[in-house]
Amino acid sequence: MTAAHREPDKVAELDRLSESFITNHVANRASRLQGQALLASAERIFGGIPQPSIRQFTGPSQPHCHLAPVFGLVMHSVGIDRESASRLFFFIHLRGLAASAVRLGIVGPLEAQALQHRLGPSAEVMMARCQDLPIDDIAQTAPLLELWQGAQDRLYSRLFQS
Repeated sequence: MTAAHREPDKVAELDRLSESFITNHVANRASRLQGQALLASAERIFGGIPQPSIRQFTGPSQPHCHLAPVFGLVMHSVGIDRESASRLFFFIHLRGLAASAVRLGIVGPLEAQALQHRLGPSAEVMMARCQDLPIDDIAQTAPLLELWQGAQDRLYSRLFQS
């Protein structure tokens, strides 16, 4: 996300990198759907995303519109600074994790909000550490979770569609 915000002219390249890096088909599908929805909403709300736009992508394949590069592009295009965009991106992910815990019955809604509030300072420290990481430093930090998530489509009952 920060790389797309920092260099919006490389968003197509970052989108292809996301496609090759997100190997879990469930996470890949979720990233594409969320990115496509964000881009469509931003284009409709703001009357088009200024150049460079991921829709202007030309090359051997169509854009995948993964969430992270699209989010960075949209935030850059509407004039939100990189630190604020990073904070928002981090908050959205932390909120999603808390909401997942609620849907799974691990915590209640108020406990999830309290947990998110308690994790806020740690999230700020982590965000500051990661703010200026180069794209070459991306890594999969939870390979077991990625493997388990890949089995979601085979579950009898799914709680999440993404």
